[in-house]
Amino acid sequence: METPALLHNFAVVVDADAGGRTDLGAFVSCSGLKVSYAYEPLAEGGENNFAHRLWGPATYGDVTLTRGIDGASAAVAEWVNGFATDPSPTTARIAALDPAGEEITAWSLQGVVPISWTGPSWKVDGASGAALETLVIAHTGFMSEGSGFEATFELSASASAGFSASASIGGGFSI
Repeated sequence: METPALLHNFAVVVDADAGGRTDLGAFVSCSGLKVSYAYEPLAEGGENNFAHRLWGPATYGDVTLTRGIDGASAAVAEWVNGFATDPSPTTARIAALDPAGEEITAWSLQGVVPISWTGPSWKVDGASGAALETLVIAHTGFMSEGSGFEATFELSASASAGFSASASIGGGFSI
C-alpha cells in the first residue's frame, strides 16, 4: 500500500511575514496557474491581410490547491486567518514533486493573498468520502524557477568616484 506522502504532488511555502517562511504542506491538486495577455486588434487602413495587436496588461489566474486535511492544515488556517489582521501581499513558492517527493520544477509567485479556504464536509452516514480542504490564492505574477531568467541591480557610491549603477538580465545582457 502506498504511503499518503507519495500521493502529494505539490509543496507550497509562503513568506508569511518578516519572521520567515511558512510551509503550508503538500497538496494533491493544483490548478489555475496561468497567465493571459489582453490585446486590442487594430486594423490599419489599406492593410487587409492582418490586424495589428496592441498588447495590454497580463492577468493571472487564481490558484486552487486541494488536499486531504492533515497536520499542515493548521498552518494554512493560521496564514489565512492572519491575513485578516495584516492584509499584506506576500510571496509563495509552489513546487511540483515526483512520486518519490523529489522536486521536478517550481514557480515563484509575487503579490500572493488568500482568496478563500473551504474545509471538509461531513455526513453522519459516513458517505462523505475523504475530508478535503481547498485553498484559493490570488497573485500578481509568477516565474518558473527553471526558466534561467535572472535580474540583478547594483548601486554603489564612494566619496571619490561619485555614484555608479549597473544592471544585468540573464543571458549576458547588461547595462
